[in-house]
Amino acid sequence: KSGRSRQLCFITSSISGEYFYRLTDSMNAECEKNGYCLNIVVTRDKNTMMNNVLGGRFDGFFLFEGERIAAEELERLEKEHIVAIMLDRKYVKKTIGSVVFDSYQAGYEITKHLINLGHKRIGFLDSASDIYDCSERKRGYQKALEEHGIALLEKDILQGFFDENISYSAVIAQAHLYHRDLPTAYVAGNDKSAIGCVKALQFLGFRVPEDISVAGFDDIELMTFPLTTVQIPEYEMGEKAAELLFDKIMGKASGRPREILLDTELVVRKSVKRLL
Repeated sequence: KSGRSRQLCFITSSISGEYFYRLTDSMNAECEKNGYCLNIVVTRDKNTMMNNVLGGRFDGFFLFEGERIAAEELERLEKEHIVAIMLDRKYVKKTIGSVVFDSYQAGYEITKHLINLGHKRIGFLDSASDIYDCSERKRGYQKALEEHGIALLEKDILQGFFDENISYSAVIAQAHLYHRDLPTAYVAGNDKSAIGCVKALQFLGFRVPEDISVAGFDDIELMTFPLTTVQIPEYEMGEKAAELLFDKIMGKASGRPREILLDTELVVRKSVKRLL
C-alpha cells in the first residue's frame, strides 16, 4: 500500500475504566514513537466497525470488538489485506494476529486458591457471553471446580456484566431469592463486579472476608478495599499489540503474525479467608 496515511485505528465496544486507560496509553505511546496517529472508535454496532475497517482510511487496526465481527467477516479482512491485531480473542491469519491474556489459567488459579482455603461452594459473577476474557475466566473457574469434585450450582452464577451496580443488585437478589443461602466465596469477572459484590454483602450484614470471601480480576489502581485479585498487564498488552502491528505494516514480519498469550499474576490480599 503506497502513500500510507500514517493513521491507525483502535476499534472497541467499550472504553470505560482503568483497564482501557492503560491499554490505550501504551498503544498511543508506541504509535507516536513510530510516527503514527492513533484514532479511537467506540461502537457496539457491527456495521460501523466494518465500515471503519474497510473504509481505506487507516493503515492498521487494533480490534477489541467483543466478537461482534464474525469469522466470515474476518476472512474478508484478510482477503482485503487489512492488517489487524485482535485484543479480545485468539485469531491468527496471514494479516491478522492476536494479543490476549491467559484468562483461562487466571480463572483456574484464583478458583483453586479459594478451594485450597477450604471453600466448596464458590459463586461466579459473569459478564456478557461475547466478552472473551470473562468467558475464559469462567471456563477456568469451572475447570477448577470440576477437578476438585465440587458441584457447579447454576444459582451461584450471577450476571454482573463487569459493572459494580449490576453486580450489587445481583447479589442482593440472590440473597432474597434463596433466603440468604449464599456461597462461602465469590469469584467476580472483574474488580468492579467484585466491589459491587462486597458492598452488597456488607449491606446484607455479612462480613468480608470473615463470613464470605470475594476475589476479582484486573487489580485496578482506584481500589480502596484490600481485594484479592488477578493483576493484568494491560500496558504490556498495548506494547506487544503495537509491535505486532508495526512489524506487519513495515514488512518485518515473515509469514503469519504471532499469537501472544500474556501471563497474569494472582495478588492475595485480605478479602479472602481460610474456612475453619
